[in-house]
Amino acid sequence: MKHTEDVWKQIEEVNELVAQLVPEVRDTAFRILLSESGVTWHTQGEPGTSVDREAEVADAADAADFFTSLETTKPSEAALAVAAYYYLQYGKSPLTAAKAKEVAAQVGLIVPDHIYMTYKSAQREGKKLFSRGKDGFIPTVHGEKFFRDTYKVKKGTLSLPVEDAA
Repeated sequence: MKHTEDVWKQIEEVNELVAQLVPEVRDTAFRILLSESGVTWHTQGEPGTSVDREAEVADAADAADFFTSLETTKPSEAALAVAAYYYLQYGKSPLTAAKAKEVAAQVGLIVPDHIYMTYKSAQREGKKLFSRGKDGFIPTVHGEKFFRDTYKVKKGTLSLPVEDAA
């Protein structure tokens, strides 16, 4: 019973810290802080399935590590950082404007309202960074090189989650 009391005490402390944050990042921050304290948990998903929340906590911690190491001063730079993180996770899978905004909101970045225009017009050294696919924006060879050189990332190999796959 002592262990349960300690866990609840840690959760309450984390909750106090998270309550001071912007609502869009509270869930992610809560998961990161709990994982740092060593607390893990499992929840039930659809009937007959079990959702492992530890994987989500690890993903949130990875995102926090990636974005805290960056210094983005402009929304367009933040949009490119989101695309680089997506590339790190999912490789050349299409990135939609909605997904980019969702990732940005989760980590507290400010991105342009019309983020699709940022991706559509993004160029370095006269070369386009993205091509427009039917399902979103895909990094070009020049875009991949830009991500590798600027953000020090490699092409990810994860499959898109079912709700993100078209």
